[in-house]
Amino acid sequence: MAGSRVSSSTRGQYDMALRKYSGWCDSLGYAPLRIEPAEIYEYRVHLERINKPSTVSGQLTIVRAFYRFLVQRGVLTRSPAEDIVPSVPTAAARQYPDTEQLRTLWEVCKRDDERAIVGLLGLCGLKSNELREADVRDISEADGVTLLRLPGRAKSGLRPFVPLCEPLAVVVSRLAEVRGAGALVRSKWDTTFTRHTLLRSTQRIGMRAGLEYALTPQHLTASLRAIGIERGYGYAEIVRSIGEIEARRLTKWVAQHASSMDDHPALRLGRTVLGSGSESAQHLHFADEILRRTDAHPAAAAAHAGAVVERHLRVLMTSRNFALPSSPKLSAYGAALKQRDVIDNRALQLLNRMQDMRNAAAHGRFDEVSGEDARWLINNARLLIGAYPVDGK
Repeated sequence: MAGSRVSSSTRGQYDMALRKYSGWCDSLGYAPLRIEPAEIYEYRVHLERINKPSTVSGQLTIVRAFYRFLVQRGVLTRSPAEDIVPSVPTAAARQYPDTEQLRTLWEVCKRDDERAIVGLLGLCGLKSNELREADVRDISEADGVTLLRLPGRAKSGLRPFVPLCEPLAVVVSRLAEVRGAGALVRSKWDTTFTRHTLLRSTQRIGMRAGLEYALTPQHLTASLRAIGIERGYGYAEIVRSIGEIEARRLTKWVAQHASSMDDHPALRLGRTVLGSGSESAQHLHFADEILRRTDAHPAAAAAHAGAVVERHLRVLMTSRNFALPSSPKLSAYGAALKQRDVIDNRALQLLNRMQDMRNAAAHGRFDEVSGEDARWLINNARLLIGAYPVDGK
């Protein structure tokens, strides 16, 4: 694959890319020589979540070349990666603030009016004309939540208001109290925003936040659409909340969103109705959903996955008529099973690390459990349960 005509730097790139691919396969229990196209697709999704499009394209090119080489040498009869190509979104489609950038934009604001711009456009999905036309009289409250009425959203099915999260509600309430009447959000000269002055204010906020592109109100408005689709928010609620019943405007965000097999509605509904064939696998799927699909702290997913592992080990010991340890925790189950040569040293080490992580999650030490930690726990829980099934099932 990398012969004498290939430079040492190119061989190094091939070696690094294939090491990453092999490590990913190992983490999920996949055998590179017996892998299926659907699993290569899953690897593409993994790459797209953590890399820019050019990097994804280069990594997949090397993986495809690797499998073509194996086919040429007769090791494989077909390449599982031949039809897998990266979905590369246009640069323009990617120009919107992500969650971390939105937080930074909020933090660099110097006035409440600037915070209202970031909050109402970026978090609530208002269009620039809706922000400019927002009136103090449009502020109300229902069920303990501050609402901003949007008179222009009169079509059936749309939300004629937007709820404000508490920090944004505090800012908007302060503005309403200061203004008393008239336009809610105003320029630093206390004048009503025009398209031009709103654009300049937005650009200044973006420059303070260090964005690589000139921030516009349209970029902020796109955030709720794009992030909502990426994070799996209810599609119907996104349509209702952005004030556009014509859902085709969301097409570009749907097209650029990287998805995996687990995202397919047929698979999700099938698991909900019929299960996954394994109760432990089903519960680990739920832990994965907590991590990927909810706003919960990663510690919630880690705690759930740790409980699934503990339950599996308890059933494993009971099925073999072993006495359960007096202290029901992962490390104790692991030590008992290792003493009886059911599991090996590596599995015991995994269980000890899982125990530390689960303890931190269960006892509220959330700063000790990151998203990467929770992902590691879920992936290794799958491998551990698969390696030591109950009664061969």
